[in-house]
Amino acid sequence: METPDQKFARLMVDYSAHVKPGDRVAITSSTAAIPFVQELFRTVVARGAHPHVLIDIPEQEEILLATASDEQLEFVPLFHKMAFEEFDVLLKIRAETNTRAMTHANPHRVKQRLGVLAKLIGAQFQRGATGELRWMSTIYPTPAYAMEAEMGNDEFKNFFFSACHTDDATPDPVAYWEQIKLDQQGYVDRLQGHDQVALHGPNVRPAPVGQRQDHLELLRAGQSAGWRGLYRSGGGLAQRLGALHISGSRPGHACGRIELHFKDGKVVKASAEKNRRA
Repeated sequence: METPDQKFARLMVDYSAHVKPGDRVAITSSTAAIPFVQELFRTVVARGAHPHVLIDIPEQEEILLATASDEQLEFVPLFHKMAFEEFDVLLKIRAETNTRAMTHANPHRVKQRLGVLAKLIGAQFQRGATGELRWMSTIYPTPAYAMEAEMGNDEFKNFFFSACHTDDATPDPVAYWEQIKLDQQGYVDRLQGHDQVALHGPNVRPAPVGQRQDHLELLRAGQSAGWRGLYRSGGGLAQRLGALHISGSRPGHACGRIELHFKDGKVVKASAEKNRRA
């Protein structure tokens, strides 16, 4: 019988990234996810592809932010640059051991470092949009994420694998999500040919809005990106929302009850109960 790690690895390789023989596959993660990375590596090899593992050590970013010169801080990691700009598949597994590690880091140096990493993310999205790169980004359950969810470690693991349908209750997660994809295509087909959709709910203007592309953006947002998908749809959806209430984080900072108010496609007011300046 497959373990949840094995099922999750197969889901990422066969469903999310469609790894094929000969693919150059980059796997990025941290030491906290080593058991899962091993399963992922094994599965990629079994598909005839070429896995390359890039592992972050504990406190890596904290050390860099605290001790690196500006020149070092602005240096783009060469192996990551190659993976993001040249490889066929990118599998990113976030496995943090301390989600507040950079709470007291110099915000200007954090911004400086994020600006460098944004170049890699830009390449990821650009190549992903053209089909040149197949990528998947996810988390792996750690005690740090369990604490953020106000759960016990085993409780959070069970919740995570159940939500991904890689637990014992789902014999074949790939088949399960393939069926979900077919069901969602049915919703897309129903929306095709319609010109308007009405959004109803708190802080949402009830007037009919949208072109048919908005329907598809809303559906895609529900599939993969959550509220970020709604925000990124820009002129299609976000500009017509009165407000969004969310929770989230930036590196090292947890932000509670973030509220964004939109007008003409732009955020005109933003507030948060905690860490507003993060």
